[in-house]
Amino acid sequence: MFKILAAGIIVGHISYVITSIIWSKKSPCKISKNMSLVLPKNKVDDIHFGRVKVLAGQDSNDDANGDEYIKAVCVYGNLIISSSNYNNIKIWDRDSGRCIRELAGHTDSVNNLVVKDNLLISCSDDDTIRIWDMNTWACIKTLEGHDSCVDSICIRDNKIISYSDDETIKIWDIDSGKCIKTLEVKATCICVWDNLLISATGDENIRIWDIGSGKCIKELRGHTDFISSLCVQDNLLISGSYDDTIKIWDMTNWKCIKTLTGHVLEINSLCVTANYNHNKLLVSGSSDYNIRIWDLDSGDCIKTLCSHTGSISSIYMSDNLIISGSYDTTINIYPITLFPGEYDKFISFISGYELIPYLEQHLMDCFKSNKY
Repeated sequence: MFKILAAGIIVGHISYVITSIIWSKKSPCKISKNMSLVLPKNKVDDIHFGRVKVLAGQDSNDDANGDEYIKAVCVYGNLIISSSNYNNIKIWDRDSGRCIRELAGHTDSVNNLVVKDNLLISCSDDDTIRIWDMNTWACIKTLEGHDSCVDSICIRDNKIISYSDDETIKIWDIDSGKCIKTLEVKATCICVWDNLLISATGDENIRIWDIGSGKCIKELRGHTDFISSLCVQDNLLISGSYDDTIKIWDMTNWKCIKTLTGHVLEINSLCVTANYNHNKLLVSGSSDYNIRIWDLDSGDCIKTLCSHTGSISSIYMSDNLIISGSYDTTINIYPITLFPGEYDKFISFISGYELIPYLEQHLMDCFKSNKY
């Protein structure tokens, strides 16, 4: 085992030590918390999840305290966008790890972020939704109409769908900024599939709404506690709950076909990826501080990521990356990749983690001599 003598410091209230997880096909390698390189000889799966960077510093420079946490994360190109329970939105350069811009405008907690084309859409406890032009980062519209906190938003075609503590769901036209429909619905989370709006309620049930008529056409029962997250992949609806479980529903017959267990505290966030190396992956974040990656077809948990020190509040997947936000005030970025099949590709792969040169040389010598 080798000792690491240095760590990188990123300017701009971000700092990280080299704690990337590095895997080879023969044996996994990781840099442990005590800054030692460990190379155990056991086999791993064909998909690699490794921690790349920690963006620490959603805190506002002039009003930082220990009560702040990440509320939402999303991605636009090479930028990571985050919000917190303060009123600011931060724009991070993914490669350098630097915060390059802050967006001011909301006056309370920014609860959710969604990207559509070159637009960033945010919602807040200040009862508003804001639309930002990401070419200029100017706020070009403020949507007002809710009478209480706007908890979350989603996009369908050219429409924004929002739900609020005022017990309404509103549908907005993005171009005009006008509200075109209001549904009297109490919701804890929402998602959209074709012409259907799917909402979870405080009574542990999921309701399916026809957006055109505004009528509830189906109710799903199965969870035993507050439902905190919903997402859709193909014809599958996935729900996460404070009963510590994730349920997968077949939307052709609205039956629950799988219940995923493994988290030991409530599920806070879910996201799915279409096909990664012919695998449909589901990622879940929980108050148990863990992120779990599931094979959506089999329902098996294929990896658990344990790098946060607080509840996971938000999960986002983009460009073979998992991005997580947490109550520990950090944003973690993990790559998802297949193992390189050849030694020279492996060395190139680990070089991308900005390892200090002498450590790369030790690793190279180690693998060449097969002494690990």
